[in-house]
Amino acid sequence: MTRLGIKTRVLLVALIPALAITLLLGFYFAQIRFADLERSLNERGLAIVRQLAPAAEYGVFSGNREVLDRLVTSVSREADVTAVAIRDSQGNIRAQHGPATIPPVHEFTKGIPMQSEEDAGRTLISSAPIIQSQVVLEEFFDTAQDENRQTREQPKAKVLGRVYVAISRETLLSQRNRLLLDALAISLLILAGGAFLALRMSRGVTRPVVRLTEAVQKIAGGDLDVRIAPDSEGVIRALEDGVNTMAVALKSAHADLERRITEATAELAKKQEEAERANEAKSRFLAAASHDLRQPMHALGLYIAALRDRPLSEEARPVVGQIAKSVSALQDLLEALLDISGLNAGAIAPTIAQFSVSKLLATLETNYAPAARLKGLAFRVVPCRALLRSDPVLLKRILFNLVSNAVRYTLKGKILVGCRRRGSHLRIEVWDTGVGISEDQQRPIFEEFHRVAGHEQEAERGHGLGLAIVDRLARLLGHAIKLRSTPGKGSMFAVAVPLATEETVKKDEVAKTARAGVSMANARVMVLDDDPAALKATQTLLQSWGCRVLTAASGDEAVSCCSVAPRQLPDIVICDYRLAGGETGVQVIKRLQTAFPGSMQFILVSGDTSAEVARCAQEWGLPLLQKPVRPAKLRALLDHCLRARPR
Repeated sequence: MTRLGIKTRVLLVALIPALAITLLLGFYFAQIRFADLERSLNERGLAIVRQLAPAAEYGVFSGNREVLDRLVTSVSREADVTAVAIRDSQGNIRAQHGPATIPPVHEFTKGIPMQSEEDAGRTLISSAPIIQSQVVLEEFFDTAQDENRQTREQPKAKVLGRVYVAISRETLLSQRNRLLLDALAISLLILAGGAFLALRMSRGVTRPVVRLTEAVQKIAGGDLDVRIAPDSEGVIRALEDGVNTMAVALKSAHADLERRITEATAELAKKQEEAERANEAKSRFLAAASHDLRQPMHALGLYIAALRDRPLSEEARPVVGQIAKSVSALQDLLEALLDISGLNAGAIAPTIAQFSVSKLLATLETNYAPAARLKGLAFRVVPCRALLRSDPVLLKRILFNLVSNAVRYTLKGKILVGCRRRGSHLRIEVWDTGVGISEDQQRPIFEEFHRVAGHEQEAERGHGLGLAIVDRLARLLGHAIKLRSTPGKGSMFAVAVPLATEETVKKDEVAKTARAGVSMANARVMVLDDDPAALKATQTLLQSWGCRVLTAASGDEAVSCCSVAPRQLPDIVICDYRLAGGETGVQVIKRLQTAFPGSMQFILVSGDTSAEVARCAQEWGLPLLQKPVRPAKLRALLDHCLRARPR
């Protein structure tokens, strides 16, 4: 609803009371005038019948219709008289003029005049009795005293009949309508005059207020150059001066604010540029450091894996086991740091597939049940055969971190891994009876390097990266993470994963079964790496698996090796991404594909976690392994490549 302007409101305030009073008075006096006219009409009707009744006495008494006809004809000539009738005491019509619709509504023997309205109030019926005159002849001859006359009983008057006169009220009603119209016309004239006067008199009030309103609206719209030329007095003049002062102050404040914003923007841009340079430097440092760290870790892990496959003495086997455990811990920390770096850089892209959760649960039990039992904890995984749609590798990473934390922070009791269906999702839950997490700590624990205070002495110290990785990976996959925990009683972490259809998973299982059964023995594998330690470690590990291994430190050396025996080309080429002389593994793979087109499979290995490497591998369709490479991962990928090669 549109708000009325101040001028309109002033007019309404001034005119509505005047209009109401004028209308009320007009209708009041019109009603009084109408009542007077109606009373006059009623009295006129009674006067006519009172005159007609005595005149009709002789005619009714003697039965002289001619006299009665002359009487009704004479009365009918009166203004507004529509009908006249004379009836005797039996109700018989003795004379009538006009429509014979005058009803005998009154008792004929009543000795008083009466009135009624007929035809929905349009006709007034007046009637009067015809009373026989009484003449006492004895009065002329009686000589008794006057006081004796007063005691004589007067004879009772006799009603001979009744006269009726119908008078139309149309003239009266039209006069009433004319009175109402006149009252309305007078009211409108008064309203018009009042409006004219109100407009003339209100200009001195509304015009300054309207100008003030328009000026304030323009100022609110950003036009700070608006000024009002004062032409009023008193309070309105003070208000005009105040608006002008406010506009000047606002303009000055706005200019000062713009200056500060400009300075702050420039400072922010400078800080942002510095932050971007620092971030780029950090990324370059991490890329270089990770590459330098991954190389020896990669070689060390491969050497230890090859060493454990060899026969060892009873004294050496525990030492190798402890070394393997320490290397595994270092690899875990390095992978966690590099995972965080990769997630920050956007280098990790999910590969969505459909798979059964049963294998994932079995892997969890295989990896963590022994560690839990060593701490005296009951470890149970509730079987489930639901089919999921997600990235199995990243989901496995999420669950491994959750279960690893449960084992680390549970000192006694049990750990339970189970699943619940929730609509179109499967919620995988990890329950423990560990130290628990207070409510104020439940949000910060998903931040990097955050560990719950007070638990360092009660449980094994973690790196504070596991839950940060869980949070980043869950957001990357679009999976919701839920936490319920009570200090001293334990915690429940859950991840909600979309359910998949069974038909698609069955097709995948059939395809995998069809490709199974390929042996790694005598597989020809070329390893291309410019780091001698990593090259030798990979060669040693592959030979322990029964592979025939070729090694090369550059692209030229790899092409040369393949050229020597073109019919004995390697089945798989494992190539490092960064090689000596600025050459990249992708460039070498292009050269090999061009020079020896055929069925060679290629695996790219890199210690660089930048998004560039991931994009390059994805663009060329190359599987990418991040250093340090776990032997199990390498073996699984080699097995997959051998099964996928054309036969």
